[in-house]
Amino acid sequence: MDWISVKNFDNALRNRYAHLHKKIDAADVRASRQLAWPLRLFHTCPRSDGAAAVVMTSAETAAGHATVAHVRGFGCAADVYRIGDRIEEDGTDFAIPRSQAWACEFAYRQAGIDDPRRQLT
Repeated sequence: MDWISVKNFDNALRNRYAHLHKKIDAADVRASRQLAWPLRLFHTCPRSDGAAAVVMTSAETAAGHATVAHVRGFGCAADVYRIGDRIEEDGTDFAIPRSQAWACEFAYRQAGIDDPRRQLT
């Protein structure tokens, strides 16, 4: 994991928009603050890292509308770090990212969407 952090920090040095510009080595990663075993500060993304928005509609619906998007719902969820900590008594597939599904459910509920396959086509 230390090597991956070093690689990612090195990649950030080549991106002028990256939040953190810092040359580190594996010793720096191991010396960074412990967050939750086995993760240390330099193993994780900075708080400003990552944001996404998806606007789904048909070309016909979008035609003639302004380029402004109105957020009608949002969702955020997290799951356990170690997949071995998940207990699936209902036969749920471990490969399915549950937190993404939970975030979608929250966003759909806020936006008043109860049938996304029908309402987002």
